[in-house]
Amino acid sequence: ERLVYLRVNLSIALLLFLIFILASRRVMSADSQAVMNLVRYSALIPSVVLALTVTFLKDGRRWYPRAISLLAPVALGAIAVLVILGWSHGQPLLFSALVLAMIAAYVLIGLQFFGAVTANLLALAIFTYGGLVVAMPSEELAYNVLVLLATNVIGGAVAFNVEHTRRREWLEGRLLVELA
Repeated sequence: ERLVYLRVNLSIALLLFLIFILASRRVMSADSQAVMNLVRYSALIPSVVLALTVTFLKDGRRWYPRAISLLAPVALGAIAVLVILGWSHGQPLLFSALVLAMIAAYVLIGLQFFGAVTANLLALAIFTYGGLVVAMPSEELAYNVLVLLATNVIGGAVAFNVEHTRRREWLEGRLLVELA
């Protein structure tokens, strides 16, 4: 049953990525598209498609947590790179895609708490480093990093509470089975 929900959530994530790709293609200049397409089609889209494919495997329940813990950092890192590339080509509007992707990592794709924190902090580090490399103004970089940190605190709190509740319900269910 959980795999069905993951398929739906990953399909939603893939659809959102495609919408953001189309939107970013409209606002970005043609000369920046080649590098951005390389990142999009070599890291971002394959990560989501592979995660979705794992949910259809016979042992998908067992393999999905391992796969998503490897694929989520790749996808989030790719989005961070795309945001920095967009900014370096005069388009700061792509930043919101990174915020939304970080939230999705906590609540949408079935990533466990520590995996989500790790993936998001890696994306934050990539964004921060990229901002320094492309000489983003310090005020803008500091503000964006603050927004990403707040996103991680809020997303982390939600993910922790959801995971805690799920584990508690599982343990209570096991206790009821033992008592019956």
